[in-house]
Amino acid sequence: MQSRFSYYASAHSLSPEFYKTLLDRCWRRSGTLLYRPNQRNSCCPHYTIRLDSAGFHATRDQRQAINRFNRFVIGDAYANEAARLHPRSREEAKRRDTTFDLVERVHEAECGNLPPLWPPQPHHGKKHAKKHAGGAATPPPQPQPPPPRPSTTSAPEGSEEKGAEPAHRFEVTLEPDTFTEEKFLLFENYQRLVHKEPPSKITRQGFESFLCGSPLRRETVVDADGHQTKLGSFHQCYRLDGRLVAIGVLDLLPQCVSAVYFLYHESIHQHSPGKLGALREIALAREGGYRWWYSGFYIHSCPKMRYKIDFSPQYVLDPETYAWDALDRDTLGIFDRKPYVSLSKERRLAAQDTLGETGHGRKDAQNPENGRLATARAGEDEDARMRDKGPHTPTPGAGSTKKDDDQGGNRGREDGGHVGAEEAEEEDEEDEDEDEGATANSLLASNMPGLPPLDEVAQYDLDDVPILTPLQPEPFPVKYLVVWDSGDVLDGVSFKAKVAELVAIMGADLLPQLCLDFRPPAS
Repeated sequence: MQSRFSYYASAHSLSPEFYKTLLDRCWRRSGTLLYRPNQRNSCCPHYTIRLDSAGFHATRDQRQAINRFNRFVIGDAYANEAARLHPRSREEAKRRDTTFDLVERVHEAECGNLPPLWPPQPHHGKKHAKKHAGGAATPPPQPQPPPPRPSTTSAPEGSEEKGAEPAHRFEVTLEPDTFTEEKFLLFENYQRLVHKEPPSKITRQGFESFLCGSPLRRETVVDADGHQTKLGSFHQCYRLDGRLVAIGVLDLLPQCVSAVYFLYHESIHQHSPGKLGALREIALAREGGYRWWYSGFYIHSCPKMRYKIDFSPQYVLDPETYAWDALDRDTLGIFDRKPYVSLSKERRLAAQDTLGETGHGRKDAQNPENGRLATARAGEDEDARMRDKGPHTPTPGAGSTKKDDDQGGNRGREDGGHVGAEEAEEEDEEDEDEDEGATANSLLASNMPGLPPLDEVAQYDLDDVPILTPLQPEPFPVKYLVVWDSGDVLDGVSFKAKVAELVAIMGADLLPQLCLDFRPPAS
């Protein structure tokens, strides 16, 4: 039997801090749907990865992509005129040849940094006239810094000559993630021509629910130095000659730029827009003070995902301990050999191996690589016992979603997340008639990595979780519900058990920020 197992929750309003905590616990969002895949129970496990923008160094291919696009925007005529009118110093030319400043290069071709270039104009002021009239000697001119770039496109006074201008006008803006017809038309072009999706499946409603109206609350944080940091969901819009040609859908979170989706017009496909967008987002993480760039889930067995590890240094989240480990060559080697990887478990098995379980503990202790390789072999049997015939985890944004009749929304308090809980769902793809019993749909009965022990869940105090209903405008403790005491947190089917599942997979530390919301969504 092939199946897939993920836990879903519908979100109505989330603080950026709350969602960042979920990201660091293997969650992602698709529109208002939050989901947490079961990596252990999947033929193609989804792993959370992130890149340290402070340590990022562009590869030759990435540098060439930016430089080619900049030359396309600027054009040869403008570049040659700029070199003639404002030649770089020897030091500046050397620095540019030997150092690739990512932030500088991604902004280089923006229209705000490329004003029209006007030829020098002759000056006939009083000093010039006096020199010719009296013949008085004047000191030789001293080198002056280049004049400030003009902020307008108007010609110098009395001049009819047109200044040199870039070949194209390129601008990038960070805008709220609201719906516009301009954005939808770009989405339609991308889905139809790049993703080959049938036109009948591309709708305005689908676009809006998928990429607009995020549940994240937008806010601006000002630190002690006056630096402003934007938080929330945004569309990073790329316009070429006034036309929208690409959008990066971003969640800006504390210490994190999370890439949700990137779409572009097929007419710019030759410029490697996906690569340029990723580099632009890494630059935003660096210059905006966010540091980390989260590129979404990484599926090692999916060739289309391999581009993500071309950007480094990358780190992978352990689904069992939520600790970060370097996604280096050795780690990728383990992923090559094993369908499910928890690096904390790998280290634990390696430690057991070095203590003599294989009979070669002393030798392996002297050679860490031997321990690593032995770990991969020793873990095979344990993984075979834990896996359930290779179920399939839905890809980001795909599949969801029959909803549990017992469950309502979950809303967070002022400092947390407005989250609507849905039941952990197991979808049987080969034999839907097979009945596995009531516990089959229980998250706590699954082998989802990262879940707390059952005895810990049994100790949860859920009685005072606030709840909202259509007939009660003010929140009240959930313990006042008639059905509350009829269930148990571990029975797998009661309302109380479903609340316990939500708390268990999100983390008990988020419990004070939750509020169950049974009110219908606002129209």
